[in-house]
Amino acid sequence: MQGGYSSGGFSSSSSSTIESDFAVFKSTCPLLKFAQPHTELEWAYYQAGPSTDSNPILFLHGTSSTAAAFFYQVQALSEKGYRVVSAQYPAFDSPEEWCKGFDLFLDALKCRAVHIVGAGLGGFLAQHFAFRYPNRVRSLVLCNSFASTHAFAARAGTWGCMIYLMPTPLLRQAMQDTFPQSGYMELS
Repeated sequence: MQGGYSSGGFSSSSSSTIESDFAVFKSTCPLLKFAQPHTELEWAYYQAGPSTDSNPILFLHGTSSTAAAFFYQVQALSEKGYRVVSAQYPAFDSPEEWCKGFDLFLDALKCRAVHIVGAGLGGFLAQHFAFRYPNRVRSLVLCNSFASTHAFAARAGTWGCMIYLMPTPLLRQAMQDTFPQSGYMELS
């Protein structure tokens, strides 16, 4: 990537890379953690901007991502004076349980209500949260999201019900086998 966001704004320097930009971001905005009470679940998150704002912009990542996915947005919006959080959520058994956990997470961050930006699975979960806790959601922005998992379940068939039983290495190999082997984007 040529150019990138730096603390002084967008940089057109060819020496700027996403790795170097992220290193600068992490040096000023460390990854924070919240242990959900009475469970072994842990939320990880980046937070920047004025901590007194009880209505922040909160980013929720997709299936194969982390809180780090939105570091450019966290950096840019916080520099404009907004409180911004990018959350990495733990695994829950159901969207309902996730909503309860997210409600506790917002309480721990002293957020009264949030502007949620949800990508993919993060958008799916954000919709569930907005339905169950409408007074805690100021606005909702969805990107590449979905409203139901029924189509995914239908395609997965019987094997979809057994995924939680599979050992991690076998599941990882099954996922990797679905990626193109050549002629497309190389994964490294």
